[in-house]
Amino acid sequence: MKNLNEYIFEAFRINKDTIKDVSINNKSKIYVEKDIQLCNAVKQVYKENEPLDLTHIDVSGLDLNSKKNVFQEFFYDNNFTKASSIDISDWDLSNANLYGMFSYLETKEIIIDDINTKGVINMQNMFLNSQSLIDIHGIENLDVSSVSIMDSMFQYCKGIKKLDLSNWDTKNLISTNLMFYSADNLTEVNIKGWDLTNLKKIRFMFAFCKSLKHAYGFEEFDKSYMTNKQLDYLGIFKDCGKLQIHNIPMKFIRAQQKLFK
Repeated sequence: MKNLNEYIFEAFRINKDTIKDVSINNKSKIYVEKDIQLCNAVKQVYKENEPLDLTHIDVSGLDLNSKKNVFQEFFYDNNFTKASSIDISDWDLSNANLYGMFSYLETKEIIIDDINTKGVINMQNMFLNSQSLIDIHGIENLDVSSVSIMDSMFQYCKGIKKLDLSNWDTKNLISTNLMFYSADNLTEVNIKGWDLTNLKKIRFMFAFCKSLKHAYGFEEFDKSYMTNKQLDYLGIFKDCGKLQIHNIPMKFIRAQQKLFK
């Protein structure tokens, strides 16, 4: 039985007269230079609700550093929204605009092992409102060293229960407004070691995470506040009634009651 990648190869071969600028590299990678090629080839062979394995597609030829997000349209405007899983392992997304890349999907699993996100600045809305999403495999090792915007990145991700983001290099992070807003089933998050030196916007970061019990690494927020007292914490833990904030001085919590308003 052929796997999805073999069918994709066939689709390219069959449509070689209508799909231009496509080459097959060593029979292991499909190289695409236009996003319409990527879309057309996969649409012809994909059946709704099946796993979507895109690991054999080389997207490095696409214009990913434009204002337009190629992948938001690719996943959302096609049947791929209902894929049981999406695997983009090893994709080169360096310098890409990832705004809303996986937003509004119904998939349960996204696999991003070893993807290259060097130079990516914008991850706003990256997984927004993907309410069935349970697991983002490889999220803990995502290269966010150049990212400045993470607003609403996991907003309304109601299936995710735990996130360990302690390996993230956040030295360029400026804004996390609404980052986890209303992630209803999130029970534990770890941001220990985050560099918040440049953080300026943080409103309602965890607001309405009603199941959130354990938050690790928030001593960094205390340190950040001491060096940047213009930082606005308004409502970052609003309606987080079960929350235990680990390793943060109570005097800071008492002084910052607006965290919970």
